[in-house]
Amino acid sequence: MKTKESGNKKQKKIIIVTSDVPFVHGGHRIIAENTCQALIKAGCEAEVHYTPQNRFGRQVSAYLINR
Repeated sequence: MKTKESGNKKQKKIIIVTSDVPFVHGGHRIIAENTCQALIKAGCEAEVHYTPQNRFGRQVSAYLINR
């Protein structure tokens, strides 16, 4: 987590990373979006980043490409 100072208060920057399945909305995607909304309400700067759905061995390269 990165922090950003605004006055005396530090604002945390958080990115939530999860895989994405085309044309499907539910499960882990809803959890990621709700977690992001809760973090924003708590005063953090947060966003959800989706990576392509693939086998775990190729998942690492997807993270690196999307950085």
